[in-house]
Amino acid sequence: MEEVKTCRVCGETKLLSEFAKSGKKNGSGYKAHCKVCAAKKLHDWRQSNPEKAKQQDRRWYNNNKDKVKIKNQKRYTNLTLDEKFQQLVKTATERKKIKCYRDWETR
Repeated sequence: MEEVKTCRVCGETKLLSEFAKSGKKNGSGYKAHCKVCAAKKLHDWRQSNPEKAKQQDRRWYNNNKDKVKIKNQKRYTNLTLDEKFQQLVKTATERKKIKCYRDWETR
């Protein structure tokens, strides 16, 4: 049987796989809040602090330009225009399927 843990934010008991790992060595080794609650918290913060979020994004991009370039090259190298379009549609569809994005409206 898989281990479970209760989220301190939503109060739901969930599988450990629904919690992010913690860097701390004491305790369960997992964060106190589930991934869905963490995503909602981040989403709410980004909505209420758009300028800070934009600055953070820019800073991360400027510090990781090489990573972004490599990722984009891997994603789009040797693809026809139709294949590139299909890849973009697939990515957008996958984002819509993520449960936590749909849960934001109900919490």
